[in-house]
Amino acid sequence: MFGQRAVNIIKQMKNIIPYIIAILILSGFNISLLYINFDQQKNIDYLHSQIHFEQGLEFQGYSSVFYNSKIVHPEIELRDSGMSLLVFFTDRGCPSCLEYEIPNFAQFFNEHGQYTQAFLLSNNDSFTSRYEVNFPLNVISPTEGLLDTELDFDNPVAILTDSNGIIQHIYVAEVGNREKSDRFYERMTSLFQAVQ
Repeated sequence: MFGQRAVNIIKQMKNIIPYIIAILILSGFNISLLYINFDQQKNIDYLHSQIHFEQGLEFQGYSSVFYNSKIVHPEIELRDSGMSLLVFFTDRGCPSCLEYEIPNFAQFFNEHGQYTQAFLLSNNDSFTSRYEVNFPLNVISPTEGLLDTELDFDNPVAILTDSNGIIQHIYVAEVGNREKSDRFYERMTSLFQAVQ
């Protein structure tokens, strides 16, 4: 009786063994695909981090918010064609930022003024007397919206835009980060030299 039962179990196992083997092979294949996917995602994340820091045109920390955003302030007139660099100062920006942002922008303006505009979002133009501003600075209303999405800032902001006002790049000055400012204006100089 026991022998017959063992024979029946073995016959049933012969029928099940191909399924067990198929399940094991598919499981191994699935695990290898998961590993490959994980490894590829690590590579993608690494490449994305490199692009974020090295690419000339990026939205530094603002990509999802300002993608396809547009300049809408009624006092800003854009160029008819090509790119423009619009730099915005406020009268409440950090003084240490202005110590390097103003000279960096002034140098850039001297080389590429035809592509550049500077604005002061303020009701008071005494800002220009506190700092050596040797470039045209248009005082515009701070109560009007600058973009079609909300952008609130105190430190200087540079926006690279096309002739339709679509934002291609946003740069926000950081307290004590002169190197970031230097790199930004170097990249913009390279960009505008390439398109001239």
